[in-house]
Amino acid sequence: MAEGKTRILILGGGFGGVYTAMYLGKAMTRAERERIEVTLVSQENYIVFQPFLPEVISGTIETLHVITPIRRLAKRARLHTREIEAIDIEQRTVRLAPEFIPRPTELKFDHLVLAMGTKMNYSLVPGMKEHAIDFKYLGDALRLRNEAVRMLEQADNEPDPEERRKLLTFVVGGGGFSAWG
Repeated sequence: MAEGKTRILILGGGFGGVYTAMYLGKAMTRAERERIEVTLVSQENYIVFQPFLPEVISGTIETLHVITPIRRLAKRARLHTREIEAIDIEQRTVRLAPEFIPRPTELKFDHLVLAMGTKMNYSLVPGMKEHAIDFKYLGDALRLRNEAVRMLEQADNEPDPEERRKLLTFVVGGGGFSAWG
């Protein structure tokens, strides 16, 4: 980064973070791009279109059709694919966890955008934490699909109707656009 640039740091590679980076990249004039640096931190280098995850589970949409590389969308932002280790508001820094390089990376900012998404709240339904399969990320959809197929295969070979009924019972706990389909 050239000295004197205004540093905008966006934490989170979901809709909020990626679309903020896209908007800033498109809205800035050439002169503004010379003075402003936009950096995005995400755990992955792709964004998942979560409303299509149910179709990944059912097999009606190919896995690669629900992801898009962040660099393709936010062309004018620098991307760091790391976990966030610490945020220091007073020092205006964010420390990223070590990965391939065995030391943390520190990013300085003038403006910070927090777009890290939501966190599952299992406390609302007794037994949810022990028995639920998360359903937010692409890996979750693949795990859920594999578990559903495993249950269907077991049910197909189960002679006891009551046990078969149990194997064929699924509960969706939660809501939002990615919880229905």
